[in-house]
Amino acid sequence: MSEAERPVDAIDGTILQDPMEGCDEVIESILDAHQDPGVPREEDPFEDIYGLYNSVRRNSLDAFDDRFKASAVYDALKLLLRSIGEECGYEHHMHYESKYGKQQVSDGIDRGVYWFKLYAGVLLETQPDITYEWAVSHFKEHRDMRVSHPETIQAPGSGPDAMYVSSIVPLWYVLEDILRLWRKILDMDSEARDEREQVLKGDISPDGGLATYRYGFIQNFNHRTGRPDEGYITDYQNGEGGKNSRFVAGEADFFPSVGDIVRFNAEQETKDDGEPFSTLSVTEITRLE
Repeated sequence: MSEAERPVDAIDGTILQDPMEGCDEVIESILDAHQDPGVPREEDPFEDIYGLYNSVRRNSLDAFDDRFKASAVYDALKLLLRSIGEECGYEHHMHYESKYGKQQVSDGIDRGVYWFKLYAGVLLETQPDITYEWAVSHFKEHRDMRVSHPETIQAPGSGPDAMYVSSIVPLWYVLEDILRLWRKILDMDSEARDEREQVLKGDISPDGGLATYRYGFIQNFNHRTGRPDEGYITDYQNGEGGKNSRFVAGEADFFPSVGDIVRFNAEQETKDDGEPFSTLSVTEITRLE
């Protein structure tokens, strides 16, 4: 990438300088290594991703002076994560049909991160290490409660919002980890990447035998008084539009957390009247390590 194509802004000396420069270095190396100069810009998926990245970057800086720009950061980051998912081939799994028959997308930034972790975890055969992952939900809460849906009407103030500052900096370190993991995937041999994708889809098992397992992420965990805690898994095969799988905390050999990538088996159980339950029942579960 030429110097003329680099984003121009005043990040020197700001609290975002280190994470932004780290992200700049990673995404520029991705473009240099994987962007095809023969593909027209309007047809180049990497060009779209880079444009969304720059939108996240620009609005992150502008939001220090205008709190409403935090919503622009959120929306651009949602689309950036979906665009990476489109390149990886799983974005369509984020779509579902509502009970009213309307087509929708589960594209909150927390969900976008979980879907990326699921794909990256299986392809790279490891539980993805996302530094400061808590900042994703923290930033989402800031955008929802302080910007988009505040309890009281707030006029634009001068200077940065303290909650924004506490969430946007670690959020950029989250983005750096995601970009580094994506670069590792892009750098994989095409045959190796295809083989791991088949494992993720359940077409083959790691030892080459019949696939009876699923991969997914823990999307919710309920603490229940007087009863064992229960968790729910969204798996790659069913996606957001299919059935979740339910497990009881005591059945897992690890302490489960929302966002964990797991490998599990599940079956359809039925009620006394023969009707199937709305969720699958997990029979075996292991955290991806």
